[in-house]
Amino acid sequence: MAALTGVIMFDGEPDVCYVSKAEVADRPIGYRDLAPGATMTTRHTLDWGPVEPRGLGFRTLVHTRLYRDEPARPLSADDLVRLKTNAMDARWNGDGYLAYEGTRHGRPRSYLYGWTGQCMKLALCDALLGLDQDERDERDGRDEPERVERARRAAGFYVEGSATPVRGLRAARYLVDEGRWEMFRRDGADFVSSRALGETITDLAALTLLFRDAELEVPPEWEEAVTDAAAVFWHTRLPEGVVPLGWTPMGTPVSPMVSAAGISCVQAMLGAYRLSGERMWLLRAEEVLGHYHRLHAATFERPFAHATLDASGEDKEAGMYFFLAAHELFRLTGRETYARWAEVAADWLLTFVYAWSPEFDRGSTFERRGFKACGWPSVSVQNHHLDVFFPTSELMEFGRATGRAEYAEQADRILHAMGQGICTEPGDWGFRTPGEQGEGFFQTNWQRTGEANTWNPSWVIALPLYHALRMRKVS
Repeated sequence: MAALTGVIMFDGEPDVCYVSKAEVADRPIGYRDLAPGATMTTRHTLDWGPVEPRGLGFRTLVHTRLYRDEPARPLSADDLVRLKTNAMDARWNGDGYLAYEGTRHGRPRSYLYGWTGQCMKLALCDALLGLDQDERDERDGRDEPERVERARRAAGFYVEGSATPVRGLRAARYLVDEGRWEMFRRDGADFVSSRALGETITDLAALTLLFRDAELEVPPEWEEAVTDAAAVFWHTRLPEGVVPLGWTPMGTPVSPMVSAAGISCVQAMLGAYRLSGERMWLLRAEEVLGHYHRLHAATFERPFAHATLDASGEDKEAGMYFFLAAHELFRLTGRETYARWAEVAADWLLTFVYAWSPEFDRGSTFERRGFKACGWPSVSVQNHHLDVFFPTSELMEFGRATGRAEYAEQADRILHAMGQGICTEPGDWGFRTPGEQGEGFFQTNWQRTGEANTWNPSWVIALPLYHALRMRKVS
């Protein structure tokens, strides 16, 4: 009863809401007046059971069906592939895929690798489309040589041009109109992000393996780039045994801080193992992921955080690379330990996924269009919006491989929920190109409740397309 009073709940201060990054505003929605004789009813679920091991109580929560809401399914997997492929094709620019649609948002034309850019992931998608027999049959084979050649050209352009004086470290952005490469910036200085480089090298390894399996010629420089990067990841680790947040142009860690940013580099080590067959890389990847488990996933006292370049809070992107690495180690070794690690990480990731759909104000875009948040992943404790960055197809694969059907079912719901907000015709959702989609959908008081933005870095194309392609093939 005491908690119903604003004086108690808000410490005598006006109610405030977190409305943007490190920004609050007065929003007196936390106060509730009850007229004489009025009542208010709430429902609660209490679980008084023990939590063993310590810190993993969230696992019970994500497997308890407290809500019966179901996600929206506006588009089929075929529709998702068709629309996102159209958006990807519009981004192709001769040597890579533009990070943004034209010069929108006041940013120069560029190819961006890792994090929000995902230029290498788009090359992988192009190759998957070009080499897919069913896709070729549907298109009469017209696109196979062109798509494979685009993937080859994009990967070659990166490998040939992005090298820095430190072997294994690479620039992350190519400014198209200036014809030069550049690094990310941190505190006003150049640096190489471990998260972004790890992602890009992982995708380069996957593309190399895809070409090799299709008996296509693979430039030896691609495998060399993967191995060189993996060597840097291993030899520059922090005293705690994990990869640093990033490196200076001279190859030294930019910070001694322990973070989850470099977990994507474990996947890159596994890529080096799969390409070379050298067991050393498998053992190194196992050792490094073991350190990440001890620091982050054993008790979650230090949760996965600080993986993005524009935020440092606890976020799903920091945890998804642990899940992906553990999942890959389970596939390669069959060890149940890695299946357990992947399962815990999957449960932690699912705490970010909405199990119900909040109501939106009358007249808002979400209310008018019937948008449902259920099934969407939110971003972090710092950025309170929904987006499509999630290991959807790998979650499905993990569920199927381990007999944990609920994960495969969740992955299917998540993929289709994220079909909302995609432009299906010029002008839809504020875009002119079908297949484009906003980066942020705002379901809370953070930024513009009930609205979506038109910020469209290329990962909003790459991730849904990649997962839709893989999940459609399996189904």
